[in-house]
Amino acid sequence: MIIVLGNQKAGTTVIAALLAKYGGLSCILDIQPELRKRFFQQVLTGKMQFEEYLHIYKRVFQYEVVKDPNLTLLYPHLITVFSKAKYVYISRDPRDNIRSILDRFGTSGKAEDVNWGQKNIPGSWRYVMNNQWLGCPHDQYIEQLAWRWNRMTDTYLQNPNKMRLIRYEDFCEDKAMQIKQLAEDLGVKEKEDISDKVNVQYQGYGRNRDKSWDQFYSQENLQKIEEMCAEGMEKLGYLIQ
Repeated sequence: MIIVLGNQKAGTTVIAALLAKYGGLSCILDIQPELRKRFFQQVLTGKMQFEEYLHIYKRVFQYEVVKDPNLTLLYPHLITVFSKAKYVYISRDPRDNIRSILDRFGTSGKAEDVNWGQKNIPGSWRYVMNNQWLGCPHDQYIEQLAWRWNRMTDTYLQNPNKMRLIRYEDFCEDKAMQIKQLAEDLGVKEKEDISDKVNVQYQGYGRNRDKSWDQFYSQENLQKIEEMCAEGMEKLGYLIQ
């Protein structure tokens, strides 16, 4: 089994899907009931044992490729049960990653703060954007998302020898080659030519994806991201201008 981890809107869906197609592997791209039930939160807050979570989703972990960003938070539990699984971590520059999260719901990067309770944001996404339930000490929305990026990134940085890292930026430079190399590293043999599938959109383009960081964020909010995420960015090779 291959378990694909990473923050929301980091490119986990497209990479997991292409890897599965390349190797002819069965794949699940999200644990759909979790959008409503969010049992992973109960595990993290101690209200549910991980064994019960696995029992509920036992069919999920029968797939050959399992991808769900929330599983990143459960990695310490996963590795104890699925020690022989192969783990992939998808990284994305936090300035792009956070912009993509905000852009999904038309949320500005220039605001001083925002209301996560607004009707156009589904409940499942409010728990991505507002991370106080996870122990985030910040109130301001950019600080919360930067804190979340660090939390997710630490999953890889604390376990680099147990995961195969793929940066979304490198993937975008040569998608077919990156998937081929990833598959080879994981011992997955090619079963299907994916060269005509690498540009398939699994999620819609953000309306602000072509804006520069300076255009999308206020100077203060961009500075918050770069300061809070500086250590992880440096270790993953993301330059601060």
